[in-house]
Amino acid sequence: MGEALQSSGRDIMLYICEWGVREPWKWGSETGAPLWRCTYDTRDCWKGKPGGIGVVQSIDLMKDLWPYGGVNRYNDADMMCVGIHGKGKSSSDLCATGPGMTQDEYRTQFALWCMWSSPLLISFDLSQPISADDRAMITNKELIDLNQDELAQPAEFVGQYGNLYYFQKPLSNGDVAIAVTNVGDKEEQFRLEFDRFSLAKGLRAFKVRDCQQRTDVGAVKGGFDTKVRSHATLVFRLSENIEIANIVRRNLKKTLGIDESEKGVSTMSSSVRKRKQK
Repeated sequence: MGEALQSSGRDIMLYICEWGVREPWKWGSETGAPLWRCTYDTRDCWKGKPGGIGVVQSIDLMKDLWPYGGVNRYNDADMMCVGIHGKGKSSSDLCATGPGMTQDEYRTQFALWCMWSSPLLISFDLSQPISADDRAMITNKELIDLNQDELAQPAEFVGQYGNLYYFQKPLSNGDVAIAVTNVGDKEEQFRLEFDRFSLAKGLRAFKVRDCQQRTDVGAVKGGFDTKVRSHATLVFRLSENIEIANIVRRNLKKTLGIDESEKGVSTMSSSVRKRKQK
């Protein structure tokens, strides 16, 4: 079927939907399909009843599928419920909370879909007015850029630290996107340590961009103190800060006794030479 559609000359693709029961992420690409559903239908709620998929269930079902994604291999977390606000029909079924979510919960859904490189499908009534906040949420270019990145790598689940879920996503230009989701019922204040993310380890310094707020955090080395509201998600884009990295390297060479003053030729200081001779 997939080969037949590809040879038809039409802009059409094969999509697999069996709700993830047979683990299509392991075999879907062999059929010629570039994307497949990974869960049952999402519901307009933070937490679903048994058989219902709220955001909490989506996180649990999607977080470990990142090794199976990539270019033309898209894990679909189903349509988002952003903008429905409890007014849907089937989306209101099987909800343990709601139906309807807070704006922070809707923003978490949109942000994680972007981090996972999941297809971005909205499901509210487009014939009805949309609020300015909802419009800003679903047109956030900085989050959409993560979703549409050419590398198409889903965010890797880094780990759970208390109520915080950590994700990291490599980007095609060498940047790294990181996300922290608070599934708890209280705001969390914490230090965001870059060393927890394998893609950001080492002596690198970063320019940090807040993709949710679309503001610059600034130049950071090592990590920084921050907070995340209940059921909210932080998303930051890390770009290597060459200026700070050069300062770090110079300080390191100075500590090691390496002299860079002679036309870029590094020579060890006499004290270091003496230590080596011993």
